[in-house]
Amino acid sequence: MEKWLAWFLGCVVLLGSGEGNAMEQTSVPLKPNVQHMQVMTKSTDGIIIVDTWQDIQLKHSRMDTVQYGLAGGAVEATTKHRVVVLYQNEKPFEIAHTQGKNVKISRDIQDPYNIRNNKNSLFKAVVRWYSGARWERTGTVEFNGRQVLKQTYTRQGSQPAVTIAYIDPDTGLPVKEEAYTGGNSTPVTTKMYVFEEIDDPTGFLFTSASAPLLERDVANWFCLALDAVMPLDTTLNSNMNYIAVDMSDVPGFHESGKKQVLQYFEKYKVKTMEASLEQLREEGLYNRENTGLAGLLLRINKISIFDGQVVLNGFKHRGTGGAIGFRVVLNRKNGQWQVTEAVPTWIS
Repeated sequence: MEKWLAWFLGCVVLLGSGEGNAMEQTSVPLKPNVQHMQVMTKSTDGIIIVDTWQDIQLKHSRMDTVQYGLAGGAVEATTKHRVVVLYQNEKPFEIAHTQGKNVKISRDIQDPYNIRNNKNSLFKAVVRWYSGARWERTGTVEFNGRQVLKQTYTRQGSQPAVTIAYIDPDTGLPVKEEAYTGGNSTPVTTKMYVFEEIDDPTGFLFTSASAPLLERDVANWFCLALDAVMPLDTTLNSNMNYIAVDMSDVPGFHESGKKQVLQYFEKYKVKTMEASLEQLREEGLYNRENTGLAGLLLRINKISIFDGQVVLNGFKHRGTGGAIGFRVVLNRKNGQWQVTEAVPTWIS
C-alpha cells in the first residue's frame, strides 16, 4: 500500500502542476504571480487531493478538490469539487461546481487556513498558521534526506487529539502532517504537501475554470433568480425609478447575456441598467434627502452548481432604504430551469 501511495502521489503532483508548466514556456522570463499548494490527505476511507491557487496581487483563488475511494485495491474518484473566487474592486464573485456525490468535505481538509478570507498571500497564510502559539516545537527529524522541524499541536477533551507537523526550516511551510486521536499510535489522517510558484499573466487558471460553467445558462439563471426575489420584501420596490443589475464581475457573462437580463426586467416599466452600487452613487442616482437609492439594485455574488441544480446567493438593495440577502434554488425539469425556492437570508 505504501508503495502504491508513493506512486499515486507522484502522478498527482505531475498532473496538478501541468496547467502551470504549459504557461511557463515563454522566451521572456516572467515573475511568478500565482502560488500553488497541493495537499494529499490519506485516511482509512480514501484519499482527498486539494489543489489551491492564488493570484498574489489580485487575490483571485481557485480550489480543486477530488475525493478518491479505495475499494478492493481500486481507486475511484467519487467527488470532484471546484471553487473559484474572482475579485473586482475588492468585491468577490464565487462559483462552485460539484460533480459526483454531493458530499460536504470538512474545512479542515479543504481550507484549514481560510485562504479565501485571508488578506495574506497563500504561502504567508500557511506559514502563519504553523507559526502560531498553538504549536510546540519538539525537535528535528530527517525527512526525504534532509532535516525538518517537528512541532506538535495538542487538543484536550473526551478524545484527545494530537497533530504533528513537519516544517521546512527554510520556508516555514509544511512538508507533512499527521493527526492522531485517542492515544492511538497510527495516524487517522496523513497530509503530504507540495508548494510552487508559477506564471499566469492572463489569469487563465481562474477564468478557464469558471467561465465555461456560466456561458450557456447564466443569463437565464439571472432572469429567473432575480425575478423570483422581486416579491420578497416588496417595500424595497416602492417608488423605484430604475432597476440596476450588478453584473460587471461575472466571469464568462458576455454582453449579449447582460442585454438579455436588462431587457427581461423592462417588464417592470422602469429604466434598466447595468451598474454597481459605487457607480450609482457616482452618477447621483440616489435620493439626496436620505441618501437611499432612487431605484433598486440587484446583485448575485455566488453561484453553486450541482447536477441538475443551481443555487444563487445575492442581495436586493435600496441603500439606506434597506436591503435583504437572498438564496434562490433552480432545478432543471423537462429540459427547463425552474425556481423551486426563493428565500431571504438576511435583512438590513
